[in-house]
Amino acid sequence: MTVNVQRITFAICSLILAFIVALYFGGLASTNISPFDLSQIESVIVYELRLPKILTAVLVGACLALSGHLFQILLSNPLAEPGLL
Repeated sequence: MTVNVQRITFAICSLILAFIVALYFGGLASTNISPFDLSQIESVIVYELRLPKILTAVLVGACLALSGHLFQILLSNPLAEPGLL
């Protein structure tokens, strides 16, 4: 195997392991809340506390990805990094 294939394989295995660990430890201190059968307090928790945080995180991540992509296009540098400025 070449070095690139080994790096990609290592990266994929690391991501899978991190995902499994996050699933395991993320559910230890919480209870399962079904989005279809909610009490009033669970509805407040899901729709007014958790959902806005999730949507904000997705939006910020997309904006960061877009800005990084635009920097690479603007500077014609495939290795553009934050330290460039």
